[in-house]
Amino acid sequence: ACARGMSPITATRRARWFTAIRRRRACACATARISLLALLLLPLSRSLMRLISSFAPPSAAPPARELPPVQAPSHDDTVIDLRQFRARFAGTAVWMTFGTAEVREAAENWLATSRASGVDARSVLVAAFDDAFYDWCVREKSSSSDWAFTCADARMALTTTKDALNIGIDSFRENTDAFNALMRAKVKCIEVVLRSGYDLAVSDVDVAWIRNPLEYFASGTLADVDVAVSSDSMHHFDGEAYARAERAAAGTGLQRWSELLDATGEHKFPLTLDMNVGIMYWRCTTNAIQFATDWTRALHLGTNIIDQIYFNLLSRTREVGLVRSFCKERVRATDDMRRACVHTELRLPQLGDNWPTTNLSYGSKELDEYDIEGACPIDACVRGVSDADLDGEFAEAYMKGERPLYSYGGMSGSVRFAVLPTQLFGNGITYFSFGHRLSPNAFAVHNTYVYGGFAGKMWRFRESGLVAGEKKTKFLTPAGEDVKVLVVRFDIPRAVEEQALSARLTPRSDVPHGHIAALTWQMNRVRDALAVARLTNRTLIIPQFLCGCQRHFHYMRNCTLGDTPLPFACPLDHVMTPLRFSEHGIGAREASYFQNRLKAGLPPFGLAPRIAACAPGADVATCASRLPTASGELSKTAGYVPVDTPIDNSPVNISTRVLRAPFNAEDVLAVFSRLADEPVVALDVVDPPDDTDAVYFSTFNTDGENDAFNRAMRAITHEACCFVNGTRPHLPRVVARPRAQHMDVT
Repeated sequence: ACARGMSPITATRRARWFTAIRRRRACACATARISLLALLLLPLSRSLMRLISSFAPPSAAPPARELPPVQAPSHDDTVIDLRQFRARFAGTAVWMTFGTAEVREAAENWLATSRASGVDARSVLVAAFDDAFYDWCVREKSSSSDWAFTCADARMALTTTKDALNIGIDSFRENTDAFNALMRAKVKCIEVVLRSGYDLAVSDVDVAWIRNPLEYFASGTLADVDVAVSSDSMHHFDGEAYARAERAAAGTGLQRWSELLDATGEHKFPLTLDMNVGIMYWRCTTNAIQFATDWTRALHLGTNIIDQIYFNLLSRTREVGLVRSFCKERVRATDDMRRACVHTELRLPQLGDNWPTTNLSYGSKELDEYDIEGACPIDACVRGVSDADLDGEFAEAYMKGERPLYSYGGMSGSVRFAVLPTQLFGNGITYFSFGHRLSPNAFAVHNTYVYGGFAGKMWRFRESGLVAGEKKTKFLTPAGEDVKVLVVRFDIPRAVEEQALSARLTPRSDVPHGHIAALTWQMNRVRDALAVARLTNRTLIIPQFLCGCQRHFHYMRNCTLGDTPLPFACPLDHVMTPLRFSEHGIGAREASYFQNRLKAGLPPFGLAPRIAACAPGADVATCASRLPTASGELSKTAGYVPVDTPIDNSPVNISTRVLRAPFNAEDVLAVFSRLADEPVVALDVVDPPDDTDAVYFSTFNTDGENDAFNRAMRAITHEACCFVNGTRPHLPRVVARPRAQHMDVT
């Protein structure tokens, strides 16, 4: 039976049933301290329990916190098979993810980062929704015998044969019916795990764990919540704004923060955007179980229902709002309190006629008990110490934006929610666009707001150093030799940086021509390097791009989102499509390749030779002695990742290590002929002109090679977001025919 949340009707009955219930231990399983009477009475209905309790004497004083009773754990293995897990795990908090065969690479990283962050393997549960993923999970477990997690068969969670067939298709995440079927199955599994008597930390496979958050979840007011959930907010939590308002007028901090606008006129308050169900922590309480049940029911009203949307709808069905802390005791349902607090109207118009109020699993009397606490005025109960107390234990963390926001909600109005801070539980904007250095204490990152599918997600993880346990084979050829790589180095001219910076003044629906021009210039540098890598059979280390706008700039104020600093080191999927690299024969790796190689256990490389690519008309001797400085705006961004490997920076030999632009395939092969055995070669583009259309590489040896390269470049490069007022894509220049004297301009 569950200890926390199992409140008897009176304090006298509670004292008779339990001698020591540890507050804040969520759903601790029954121990010898539970008396025989408790075991007999728990399965009884609430009505019978109220009847029996009516004979008890009045209580002398209420306990610290009361909740309606949680039912005894139910072992439902018809949704997810937990038999093996229950036999191995004697703890209270489950660490869970779920997936299908399509997400194996991300799931591998989820497991590796969970392990690296110190999670107990016995608590780890991987729910498999198809045969291939389950088989993969079992193999992965066998290869990690010293960290033995549990693979659970959850195929039964798929309600219909059609759901199972949808899950089995390739790229099911692009199929709405298939994706929604998976989400319905996920929510059913969450409910079953809670009803089995466990707390639950559940996250999507595209989450990378950096630190173990379980102690954080047990701290401050967060220790009293039913459900904690991450945020889609595109701002960091602004505890300083709260503190300024609170010091000016006590009690106004949250209200003033909620009214605060950023530089683009968007609301900064995190709750203006949805809660994101990609990272959640559930406690096994009556409120949490009931909310999970309601969520499951909502998702089964139709097939085109998105889990996250309905989580947010259900969490906000009653007008409750933010609180600084929760009630320490139940608010008694007097007539005055009912009039002041209970809201009988539910705000669920999106659910339509399929969700009539009479379908609620609460009786009217039960609604009083559940509803009063959440909806009552702040002075109607004794409340716990607030994280937001500027003189309290968590004042410093609150000021840094590292404590949650709290509210009541759910169908009952009494579910205790926490919205987790984006500084600690980052998303695709707050971690990857803002830059990882602005989240130095992060527990996890959910890889959202991505434009390149799972390939784009994994590129981001690798570039930011969030891939753990990557195998050595990722850096070696099938023969076990080092993959030969090409590093390209160049400085972005100040004029190009200013073009990127100019985009911050672009109104919504207008075209940030400067941003597009700056990306085109950078893509032309990468285009030249990809041509050289293709000719020399090397993998290119793609440097980061400097951006002045988010990818879908057309829909945004000042062409960006939230508090994104401009310019910023934008994720590669803003500019290119790594999903298509392989099919077009493009060998490429992330800027942090060499750091990741060391993490995989491979030795560092020695000094790499370099080749100087000189601009047309440049003095060759001067060019041969010059180096890119990497000291521009890109290196100052919070997301900058240097390409870190030893390079011989001495002047190069003019006769053998210089490429004079424009150079062709024969020139490249001649210069690289003596470097075929070098594992790393650096290509230094020295003093490139700021002309957007300037390119160094002219042509391959055949028309077929040119055509194939041009097709590849078009396929792996995003076009500009929105074609309005004459804007053009930030695509690189087309390679000319071998006989042409000048390159074509697209």
